[in-house]
Amino acid sequence: MSTRASFLACSTALALAVLPAMASAQWVWKDDQGHTVISDQAPPATVPLKNIVRQPGRTAPPPVADDSAKDDTKTKSLADQDVDFKKRQKESADAAKKAADEADRKRSQQQHCDAQRSAINTMQSGQRMTRTDDQGNRVFVDDATRASDLANAQADFSKNCQ
Repeated sequence: MSTRASFLACSTALALAVLPAMASAQWVWKDDQGHTVISDQAPPATVPLKNIVRQPGRTAPPPVADDSAKDDTKTKSLADQDVDFKKRQKESADAAKKAADEADRKRSQQQHCDAQRSAINTMQSGQRMTRTDDQGNRVFVDDATRASDLANAQADFSKNCQ
């Protein structure tokens, strides 16, 4: 191998060895709009420490003393924590019951609407319809009763199903 080729190989190896060190010497922070900024320069002094994601020589932001970040469970007694847990459990059960009741109501409403739609289609089909009277006898429905029943069914459908 010639000297020129070995010089080129050594300089390439050196450049590749230095790249990771150069890449880690970058600053990463979040600006006021929440965008991530990557730079080889330090962020402006207006950027709070909590927004600095990475700086040269560190992978995590420095710890920030923030009173609002304290964990409430450390200061609460076990009895208070248990009361809070039971409260959250009850709220969760109440929300689940409310959701189940609403689903049942919607399912019942849908079944009612389907029955109304079927009744309207039957009355509009023109086929002869019968009912059972008080004595249990089959009686044919006349046109006036059919028209009245159809109007009532359509009114109920438009009020409750659309």
